[in-house]
Amino acid sequence: MKKVSPILAGIIMLYSANCTAQTTQKESIPGHYVFSSLLFDSPIDLNKDGKSSRKFEEEASASSLNIQYDFNADGTGKYIVGQKEKAIKWKIKTKEMKTYLIIADDDGFDPTPYEIIRQSNKMLTLRGEFRDGSDSTSPGNLELKKKKQ
Repeated sequence: MKKVSPILAGIIMLYSANCTAQTTQKESIPGHYVFSSLLFDSPIDLNKDGKSSRKFEEEASASSLNIQYDFNADGTGKYIVGQKEKAIKWKIKTKEMKTYLIIADDDGFDPTPYEIIRQSNKMLTLRGEFRDGSDSTSPGNLELKKKKQ
């Protein structure tokens, strides 16, 4: 019987742990989520009132805070802002030891990666680029609360 090198055993264990974590996260993502907060890395003046803030909630109108995501187990779903609804596709991908939630239009166009920073049965925190105006984005963290419908 041959001995397995400790380095090879470590690589196998690390790979197995990543596969398990990815599967667990994908299985626990489906559900209905509502906006909790969005904190930009740098202050922005989204509402053009001359006052900048890192908090999206302080810069957006009340209707813009009505943000919801529905992630179905089959990788489809929808995104709702105010009264506007858009069909989406989503998937989980692991790259360089980080796990990403990739969200795209339902036709697969314009996939956007969001790093999963924290995930529990009640909260999902995503890191990525978020709209800070009509044609620009800024990095930040989005917190979504998982709710029963």
